[in-house]
Amino acid sequence: MKDYKELTTEELANLTEEQVKQYDKLLLCQNGIKILERPEEPDKPVFEKDCDVYSITGLSTSTLAFTDVKEALETVEFLKSRKTLGKLQYTNSGITVFKLGPDKDYNNNPLEIGLESSRVYSEQNASDIKAILDDYKIAKAEYDEEYRDYCEVQEQAEKATEPFLTAHLEAVDIMNKRIKYTNLFYRDYLPLAEGDKTTAMNFFKKAYTVSEEDEQYILNNSIKTE
Repeated sequence: MKDYKELTTEELANLTEEQVKQYDKLLLCQNGIKILERPEEPDKPVFEKDCDVYSITGLSTSTLAFTDVKEALETVEFLKSRKTLGKLQYTNSGITVFKLGPDKDYNNNPLEIGLESSRVYSEQNASDIKAILDDYKIAKAEYDEEYRDYCEVQEQAEKATEPFLTAHLEAVDIMNKRIKYTNLFYRDYLPLAEGDKTTAMNFFKKAYTVSEEDEQYILNNSIKTE
């Protein structure tokens, strides 16, 4: 590949997207910078809860749950019928006391013994989930390391390729202007000069500031399609 500095303005402007990428890679090679693709972050797995359970409210029994709602309701009714139902309470002084009645909520109001349903993971499903999450953690750790390396290299790559990319964009702007001027010249000015390019260019330069390179491009090219 030719050094981009050896390309004409038109050649530099007409580089395809693929050619721009190739020049980027060439500059990285010349500067001893790694050619890295952005790593793809692994998708965090999402799991469906597969088990409906019923928990008793109003008591310190949050770890108890039923998969059979009938059994759960029977248990609630049984607990409600107990006259001496209460709980063990541990004071700040370390004394254990018995307190009659169900627990209280955050407003210190007694909680009614009841039932609530929720959807959770079954034990078998949880085992499978753990294995999948373990694999995900390994993949995520590898991605994080690769991404840190990628970000460090990107900073170096941007500095190395910035002059080329700037030159490419400036060339595109110059060629867009030249094509616009060429359209104007052949559409409006040359007919008014009755086909005399010298006269037409004198008219044109009174209205527009053009460089010698711009002038030569206009004179050497036919009308362009905008």
